[in-house]
Amino acid sequence: MHISVLSIIGFIKVTDNPADELVSVINSNRTAHKASTLYDNPGLACIALQYIKAYQGDCSAVGGTDAKKPLESEFAETFAPNCGVLASTLTPITGRLLGCQSKYVPPSEAFSKILIENSKSLEILYNKNHTEVGAAVRGSDGGSPYFWCVLFSSGKTNSSFATEGEREFLGFSRGEKIHELCSVKR
Repeated sequence: MHISVLSIIGFIKVTDNPADELVSVINSNRTAHKASTLYDNPGLACIALQYIKAYQGDCSAVGGTDAKKPLESEFAETFAPNCGVLASTLTPITGRLLGCQSKYVPPSEAFSKILIENSKSLEILYNKNHTEVGAAVRGSDGGSPYFWCVLFSSGKTNSSFATEGEREFLGFSRGEKIHELCSVKR
């Protein structure tokens, strides 16, 4: 999984990236149900991280009758520039799975117990219009709460959510107060 945080200076090699693992679980589940494997798009993954950040750590704003959602305009005006994604390469988001809880769980458990809640979640997961996926995981304030976000798109592989020039992205970054996924090179 490939997410970008532009303010990080050093590079970290990471093999245990929960967002990568989540994409693997998603693709395994889709193929087990005769749906196509999705391209793991690093630009879309960064957008997923920005999507999480829009909730500002407010777990109660995710799901339920009072659920909030970032404005569509934020994708082009805020999320894309923060990721270095060219606005001209943005394609429609064809689905989203979002969850939040106070305790960290492994990606497979987040998938089955947090993100896939009902038949609507399954419809989103198996939608035949999806061609790409981007996933992000973020914890704040020493870890909790943990946000899980999966965005789906019908964009063209290697041309949608494209980043400016050749960009090196990072793996899992641990800040003093914020733990978030950063991306690895495209």
